[in-house]
Amino acid sequence: MKKGSFLLIGWLLGFFLMAQEPYFPYEIISGEEAECAFPVFTSSSAVTEKINRTLQISELELLKGYEKEHIFEVVGNRDLPSIYGNIVTMIPLICDNGERYLSIKFDKTSCGMTCVYGVVYYNFNPGNGDIFQLSDLFTEKGFPVFSSYVLEKRKKDLQDSVFNETGQHNAEGFESVLENYENDILDDFYLRNDTLFIDGENSFHKNLKFSGINTISYFVLNEFKEYLNDYGKAIFGISGENPGKYRSVSLPQLFTGKIAGKEVLMMLKNMYDNEMKGEYVYTDYGKGIYLTGKRTGNLLMMTEKDGFEDNGFIEANMEGNRISGKWINKDRTKTYPLLLERK
Repeated sequence: MKKGSFLLIGWLLGFFLMAQEPYFPYEIISGEEAECAFPVFTSSSAVTEKINRTLQISELELLKGYEKEHIFEVVGNRDLPSIYGNIVTMIPLICDNGERYLSIKFDKTSCGMTCVYGVVYYNFNPGNGDIFQLSDLFTEKGFPVFSSYVLEKRKKDLQDSVFNETGQHNAEGFESVLENYENDILDDFYLRNDTLFIDGENSFHKNLKFSGINTISYFVLNEFKEYLNDYGKAIFGISGENPGKYRSVSLPQLFTGKIAGKEVLMMLKNMYDNEMKGEYVYTDYGKGIYLTGKRTGNLLMMTEKDGFEDNGFIEANMEGNRISGKWINKDRTKTYPLLLERK
């Protein structure tokens, strides 16, 4: 058994121990030699289906039930225009699985000509299956104030970590981490026992990820509860309201609808500035199709990619929870109607 397999077994043991009575029952699907694993939530409900579809489209680019050999076959065997290649490890951790939030972490490694390591977090509203970001939970004025507080605490945590006991500085290369913290949109986070944990691992360059520096800073409820909006107060149990009555306004989110009369599911995510990326599947096919593009105001312009090649285009109006427009073939000789909505 490889070293990665032992690490995965350890993670999965923690996975089960921390969720002995989960709000959402689940099972774990393991990949070849147990170097990849994935949670599938097993209760029968519209919310559970939405969560499963969101995770599978985003992380596997394949819906369960459409695999030929195993559920990791797409992300493990892609022809990518990238030196980073395919997923070789995917280690899940359910951080909290309760009636007010479901927090999930994926620890991933991709390798090609070189390897890249990173983490991805998903925080779900158990009442409706929306992904929520911190910006969804704070007031318009409160979020910038709290973000500044987070930055100062993370700087201090990093400074405390990179000085040794004698006070000698071991911070070579860590200046870049501070710069990344300055620009962090705080989407790498999880909740557990009403404590907010913000992970800075993706702000560390590859050679710093194995330095032994703690990348996670935590914040207890009393540090930020005054900045929460009604949605945040429901998530953290302050108001006693069901979080399901609130909807997230941030991306990524799952959209459902039709292109040329055929049912599709689409995940869309904001990138830098007005750039966007996405993945969509036809439900009778189940395999992900990659999208990249921009959103300018309400105008959404996306290009469907097949490796290096453009394979189609989307021109649509995106307003609120609705995307309406057209899909255009790669030769721009045919167009088909497109209508998608968030459920």
